[in-house]
Amino acid sequence: MIDVANIEEFFKGKQERLQKLENNLRRDNLLVASELSNSERLLASEMVEAGILKSIDQRIFTTKKFPINDFLIRQLVLGQGIYYGNTALYLWQLSDSFPYTVELAVRMGYQVPEKRYPDWTKNVQFRQVREPHLSTDVERITVPNTQRTIKIYSPERVLVEMIKQTHSDKEIFKQGLQGYLKSPQRNLSKLMSVARRLNAAEKVQEIVGVVL
Repeated sequence: MIDVANIEEFFKGKQERLQKLENNLRRDNLLVASELSNSERLLASEMVEAGILKSIDQRIFTTKKFPINDFLIRQLVLGQGIYYGNTALYLWQLSDSFPYTVELAVRMGYQVPEKRYPDWTKNVQFRQVREPHLSTDVERITVPNTQRTIKIYSPERVLVEMIKQTHSDKEIFKQGLQGYLKSPQRNLSKLMSVARRLNAAEKVQEIVGVVL
């Protein structure tokens, strides 16, 4: 005899999982595999086979209308990383120089998955940073059409680090600093606080004084 109750329970459960995925897609236009249960991931894979979703390395499932934001997807695929340097200036809209080499800070000891995720590690300069320094000065910027955010170092942290690094691109740094000092983001107290913590207060004060 067919157990009708079990069949009904099965389809009810599948409908509830489908509704959850639909709600997430309406909110973000994407799904992150690590945030899904096994049954939800299976359902997302079925939606890929049906041509409803696109799969990115089996880590991210996106709607076809979603314009891929490489900076967001990279962090979601790798499961970590904080943008710094020229990349951060570009994301803060303090530089118009597109970062063809992406700068990403990761935890100390991180093994870069070059073979597993070549598209998201290619042309990326990884910098391993110890805690708590890695998690200090981290801010988030929103991504259009989602409630997702990109993790990025504050403009103050980025500028101070670039002042300390002799190999920083001087033109990009100059544009970034001038843009910061003219922008609503400008917070000289915060800038000097970060500079003192990073032992660069005198140098930062000197350079800011010249620009101002």
